[in-house]
Amino acid sequence: MHVVYERCAAIDVGKDEIAVAVRMPGDGPEGRVTVKRTFRTFYGVMGEAARWLVSLGVTHVAMEATGVYSMPVYYALVEHGDFAKVLICNAAHVKNVPGRKTDYADAEWLAHLLECGLLAGSFIPPAEIKDARDVVRYRAKVVRQRVSEIARIADLSMALEGRFGDHHALMCRLHLDHIDHLEAAIARLDARIEQMMEPFQCWRDLLATIPGIGQHAAAAVISEIGVAVAEFFPDDAHLASWTGLCPGNHQSAGKRRSGKPRPGNTHLQTLLVECAWAAVRHDGYLKSLFHRHVMKNGGYRSSTAKKKAIVVVAHAMIVIIWHVMVTGKPYHELGAGYFASLQDPERETRRLIARLQALGHTVTLDPAA
Repeated sequence: MHVVYERCAAIDVGKDEIAVAVRMPGDGPEGRVTVKRTFRTFYGVMGEAARWLVSLGVTHVAMEATGVYSMPVYYALVEHGDFAKVLICNAAHVKNVPGRKTDYADAEWLAHLLECGLLAGSFIPPAEIKDARDVVRYRAKVVRQRVSEIARIADLSMALEGRFGDHHALMCRLHLDHIDHLEAAIARLDARIEQMMEPFQCWRDLLATIPGIGQHAAAAVISEIGVAVAEFFPDDAHLASWTGLCPGNHQSAGKRRSGKPRPGNTHLQTLLVECAWAAVRHDGYLKSLFHRHVMKNGGYRSSTAKKKAIVVVAHAMIVIIWHVMVTGKPYHELGAGYFASLQDPERETRRLIARLQALGHTVTLDPAA
């Protein structure tokens, strides 16, 4: 294959050490040679690895996404190296050929793919977005802990009806103290989030125009996808797929097989489902979409139908989010009668005319020849 990057490296990331394979010009087959080396996963040692790669003239580095293990390596390379690009790749896209499974083999295979320009990096948020993401996710965790503590007191009050001693008083006091501590932590996190969102307030206000999304939810969305959405997600379908809110696409021999969605960003999925439940409580397009899919899948008596429908609404919301962020324009409500208008051409025509007139245009209808 044609070599795109003359000097590149790939890293197989483990818990205790990393295996590095460098592809560069040399006296090997096709004028290329592979240099291999391992490093311990201490931050100072990874800084040494970055400087070693720079000394070899490496311009591009790639590694598989391995959760919490890959991020320290990524930041060490960014901070201590001077590379044109550092890629963290989806592990499903860079699977090695079965057999001969070693750390060096994985790194070398990744390096071969990289030098031919066959790898695409995953979305890595800028530092300020990453910091906001950590705070917002931790706030969500603390809120869940608070809900659990409140539920425990509710259960205790019902179980102890008619008998309440010193032991029970102590337990209640501990629960209440813990709730006070969690509420104080939530207040501190809220204040910090407000500070971190100041540079992104215009984007936050735009997202808050979407039904079901308030200021807290808007901050959470920004912390997950950033504000330069079009740079990392070329269209709304890419963002929906990355989030994990669209059916899988698996077709072979003319047959469509399992449409199970990919795992995606579970934090953003959970958030959008919560926002979708809030959105369908208000009249408008999203409520109509929910009703349409509930009836399609079995009606309101079916909990499965409602669950499927709310995922459809969540998918619609991530599509809306992409368009709002890319165009920089607030959400435009299509109305509760949107789907009915699709079945009534004359009504749809009147609706389009009204929209054009509201924008200051003059509309003239001429009969077809």
